[in-house]
Amino acid sequence: PYALLTYQTAYLKANYPLEFYAASMTYEMQNTDKLNIYRQDLEKTGVPLYGPDINHSFTEFSVENEGVRYALAAVKNVGEQAMEMLVMEREKNGKFKDINDFISRVDGKVINKRLLENLISAGAFDCLHENRAQLYSNIEMLIKQGQLIQQEKKDQQASLFGASGSKLNNHHQKLAPADPWSCLEKLKGEFDALGFYLSSHPLDIYGDSLSRLSIIRSTGIPEAKDGSSIKLAGVLLVKQERTSKNGQKFAFLQISDPVGVFEVAVFSEVFAKTRDLLIPGTTFIISAIIRFEGESYRLTAQSIETLDAVVQSSTSKLTLLISEKVDMRQLKRILLNAPSGKTAIKISLTLNNSTQVTVQNIKSCHMDQVLRSQLLSVPGVIKLQG
Repeated sequence: PYALLTYQTAYLKANYPLEFYAASMTYEMQNTDKLNIYRQDLEKTGVPLYGPDINHSFTEFSVENEGVRYALAAVKNVGEQAMEMLVMEREKNGKFKDINDFISRVDGKVINKRLLENLISAGAFDCLHENRAQLYSNIEMLIKQGQLIQQEKKDQQASLFGASGSKLNNHHQKLAPADPWSCLEKLKGEFDALGFYLSSHPLDIYGDSLSRLSIIRSTGIPEAKDGSSIKLAGVLLVKQERTSKNGQKFAFLQISDPVGVFEVAVFSEVFAKTRDLLIPGTTFIISAIIRFEGESYRLTAQSIETLDAVVQSSTSKLTLLISEKVDMRQLKRILLNAPSGKTAIKISLTLNNSTQVTVQNIKSCHMDQVLRSQLLSVPGVIKLQG
């Protein structure tokens, strides 16, 4: 029976890959570790995984445009029943036109603060409103607005002589302004709502800077030689501290890079030096010794440094590649407020006729992860080079 099941699974995966992945991810919908593994498989095979979308996602994972669409119910803390009601409303009365249309149509019993926070953070409302920060900061106003609209609907239904004209739209208020989240803030929101990074990864912010540091990706770990020293980079997800029999402190770190998750053991001497730095959400470069044990391997840290510190010391120049559509006001504001440092900034503008205009020595900045993220969030900034 097991051999037959294996054959059937392999057949479905080979001949109906989209349906196979959609069904498998639906089955593992509450297991973010398994979902992340499937995400990596899809990326390797070149199959797109579309993010959760209030107008396109269903309660479960589904096939869409030669790819897989993320399930609404797989977003944390939203509830399967609530998502079923939301999808039923969309299927019955059409796609939601904007955030006010959504608030006025979805039953108030479905909408709550945590649900909206997680759907917004996961990017499910991007099709209605691109500025996640603005929606997030207006959640309480939107909930109150929805409650007023739902109450008025009930009052009209209860009135025997209810007027045909509705005043529901009178409750719609303008969203209070808010600066968009940086790339880093967006990714943190996605991670909190989904359990992993979906649209990109925090290491992507460093662009070309990682290529000169001899860093390997986690998928390359099995190809390393036994007993060799390798360099890895990633975001610290989990730190588990332990105490040895002789009272020495050590830890196991769970690290995420753009292609997977790996574990590193950090023993007493290295741990004592780096313990205060090991904060989840921080990016690190780790030099580690690899030891193979059968088909598995063990990584032991030799040194741990914050990625910002290493990149900063190795980056003396940085070029901002921008288009004509760049939001120059936002870019200027970020650079004016940036802390001074050793990285010289220059701007390279590519015009429509392919002419390049370069402005040298704009400012020397302390180029950390936050500043990189802010610069990449400016509309019209194409890439950071250097």
